Amino acid sequence: MNRNRLLSAIIVGSIATEVLLIVQEGFRFADVQLLPYLTYSVALLTLAINILYDIDELRASDDRTRYLRAVAVEWLLFVPIIATVTQPVLFGFFVWVRQFLVLVRLLLNTGWGHRLMHRMQTRPTTMLVYSFVLIIGIGTILLTFRSATTDHRGATLVDALFTATSATCVTGLIVLNTNDDAERNPRLQSYSLFGQFVILLLIQVGGLGIMTLSTAVTLLLGNRLKLRSRHAITQVISDDPEEDMERILKYIFKMTFVTEGIGSIILFVKFQAYFHDVNRAAYYAIFHSVSAFCNAGFALFGDSLCHFRGDWTINLTISALITLGGLGFAVVSALFSTDALRRPRMHWQRVGVHVKLVVSVSAILIALGTVVYFFADYYHSLKGLPLHEKLLASFFQSVTLRTCGFNTVELGGVHRVTLVVMVVLMFIGASPGGTGGGVKTSTLGVVLLSVRAMMIGRDEVELMGRTIPKKVVYKALSILVISFMILNIFMILLLFTQPHLTFLQLLFEAVSALGTVGLSLGITSELTTSGKIIITFLMFVGRIGPLTLALAVGESRDEFVDYQYPEGKIIVG
Repeated sequence: MNRNRLLSAIIVGSIATEVLLIVQEGFRFADVQLLPYLTYSVALLTLAINILYDIDELRASDDRTRYLRAVAVEWLLFVPIIATVTQPVLFGFFVWVRQFLVLVRLLLNTGWGHRLMHRMQTRPTTMLVYSFVLIIGIGTILLTFRSATTDHRGATLVDALFTATSATCVTGLIVLNTNDDAERNPRLQSYSLFGQFVILLLIQVGGLGIMTLSTAVTLLLGNRLKLRSRHAITQVISDDPEEDMERILKYIFKMTFVTEGIGSIILFVKFQAYFHDVNRAAYYAIFHSVSAFCNAGFALFGDSLCHFRGDWTINLTISALITLGGLGFAVVSALFSTDALRRPRMHWQRVGVHVKLVVSVSAILIALGTVVYFFADYYHSLKGLPLHEKLLASFFQSVTLRTCGFNTVELGGVHRVTLVVMVVLMFIGASPGGTGGGVKTSTLGVVLLSVRAMMIGRDEVELMGRTIPKKVVYKALSILVISFMILNIFMILLLFTQPHLTFLQLLFEAVSALGTVGLSLGITSELTTSGKIIITFLMFVGRIGPLTLALAVGESRDEFVDYQYPEGKIIVG
């Protein structure tokens, strides 16, 4: 058969397979009995044609190694496809994923695809926004399907948009339950296993980052990154612009899946004793491990993790996953390198100033949050708990409230002083290059150092024997000011549209959304439609805003300026 005809048949068959599988599993039309047979017939025929085409392309290829790299993931997916051939739902899912990857690869190799990749590499900031919008849009559509909720009605468009944004932006705020409370209360609408799985995929994509994934696809297809795109991406995932991008991406993926895997194994052991069901324990372990590492905070338990308040293993495992995800890949790489494990003291002296600043600020904030929470809430949300549970709960909340939405105490009983401190810590958030949000720990550190420099009369901002470039200082101040302005604008909108809620409740919710934290005082489900839309935009801006500002520096042209305006005197202070 002609190669072009094979290619056309694969594209048409893949699109038909994608649509049929979505319609069948999403809407479950009971009156269309022939639909499953039609779906799987088209899927199997497309897979057969795809195999023939790959074999033909491999024979004709001048660079077989490059072609094998491009189709490696697609062929590896044949393993779960064959293993689940007797389980229609899982079989359909793996076929859908495989043919989606095939479509992406084939379309990117067309003239239109090359123009799209060129545009992505020359304008990464714009494409970052569009990519998040696209992923959120796909997630929204999937969550409106009948099989996405336990009542088989699907989520409303606003609720689906809210949840998809919350998952993709790794926030954790919910308007519908992701837990199994619906099993005990049939009238309570909750996301089904299908809906939970969609949320889990959105969390993983959002946690890794669209830029990381798009860059990985570019390199996997054998294309080179343009200089501007490479510089922009290193602004986010590495502090060394000279590092090999492919090596960085390999480390990010390896670190992500190894860390999530170890976390899943530990949680599986604990959950198995709790559920006495291997399959359920494994699923819960994987879900919470991914949710914790990606700093999403989605939980499958009705009370988040309150039931495990006194369990040291679960608390410390979740805390470690949150911390590793929030520190940033560059920092984790520096802290856990071979040299660091062999000679920790000598290695610490040699690491960059960025690593030292991030680790120092993070440690101070965790310690400060633990102490404040313990003493301020000793007779409030911690009342009646044994001393060791009070200490553990204080530490856990200090870790999770900056980047993740898990909680082991009821936040409704938290003291007002603690709430104010929590708002500040949520606004600060995680660290650059990690899976959390907020203005970032390094931003706070640089701003405080610039204040110190001003107070002691120094023209340069200095840290540990190093001068921080003025460009970095300006960027930190800009991120802080812009984030504060965004918070104020959205708070005004919330106060106008949500008169039934108090200022502190709305402030807590808004900062939690902007910092992509996900903690709530229990008002998320009480928001009106306009309130949900405002919080949705706030979550999106919280994930995109500071990141876009950092990328914008990479996109800007370095123009030579050979003039300077005369100084203008302005009185401040």
